[in-house]
Amino acid sequence: EYDCAKDVFLKLNDLSELMKLYMQLNDWDAAASLMQQRGRALDKGILLPYAEGLLLQDRFGEALEVYSKGGLVEYSRRMLKQLADNAIMECRFKDASYFFWLLTKEQLKMQNEEGARNFQDYKDTLLRAKIYYAYQRIFDYCTEPFTSLQSEVLFQTAYFICLCIISTPEVHVGGVSIVSVLYTLAKQAKNNGAFKLARAVYTHLQEFKLPRKWREIIEVDSLKIQGKPTEDNEELLHVCYRCGASNYLYSLFSQRNVVCDTCSSCGHPFIRCFINFDVLPLVEFTPDASISEDKAIKLIHEMPPVEPDNSDTFDAVVTEALDNQIDAESYSPVTLGTGALRSLRRGEGFFFPCLFSWV
Repeated sequence: EYDCAKDVFLKLNDLSELMKLYMQLNDWDAAASLMQQRGRALDKGILLPYAEGLLLQDRFGEALEVYSKGGLVEYSRRMLKQLADNAIMECRFKDASYFFWLLTKEQLKMQNEEGARNFQDYKDTLLRAKIYYAYQRIFDYCTEPFTSLQSEVLFQTAYFICLCIISTPEVHVGGVSIVSVLYTLAKQAKNNGAFKLARAVYTHLQEFKLPRKWREIIEVDSLKIQGKPTEDNEELLHVCYRCGASNYLYSLFSQRNVVCDTCSSCGHPFIRCFINFDVLPLVEFTPDASISEDKAIKLIHEMPPVEPDNSDTFDAVVTEALDNQIDAESYSPVTLGTGALRSLRRGEGFFFPCLFSWV
């Protein structure tokens, strides 16, 4: 009977009824094969119960693919949010980061429909993904007996999380222990010679209810740090590759309005390497409005002309932009025309849609 019904539905090209048959018989492999081959031809009404059946079997990746093919964006967003929340409750912060990253892709699909409000949701979700990815290292450091990470990597990771949380208090990151982040930051700041920052962090830690196992350690370290120099190690300062300014570490707690991971002098956003969380030597720029993205990339791929007196056109444009900029709040990416784009060396650039960065 099963084979006969299957043949009838195939001859009638009634794929929705065929999918129902597969689901009634729990033949999920056949259903997955049909979805892979003819998913676009299936009705949304049958895709939803099929996706729910996959969820019951913990086949979340396949369910997400079904939602995507069926245009069921709201269902996929709801599923990813639930998966992220579950991962946070189970302290699987790296998994939560991945689910939030997938959620940003779904939010971008809704951009045209919901406009600016949805784009703000996208930015907040992307920030959560970054924070949870970084926090997995802090959580492992504070809960496991050993760590393979270098002291400076832990320092940069903890500093990045503090920057994000302090500058964007409206972005909720449940499950992230501020005390654990500050404890890691203070300890690694002391180990790496950032004594001024460490002193400020230890002072800030006194405002929290500390775990019993850390209370004595923090109190003793708070006394010891008073005998250290009052300056930070200059090698740890974040240098802006746009304006060349050094950003002081202790400004994290001394400034009232901290902007999330940007240069305090010119407002240029820091682009971090998510391996060691160091600031990468990149400068953001965009092509002139009259130049399309494809044409801009084509100009960059051309052989750059020989500059007279070894001058650098890109540096000249950046310098001019800095001269015309009022303060950090008036930051905008450097705009390059045809000549400046052609002068760039294609082996030194990283290109993204509507966003260009340069070493």
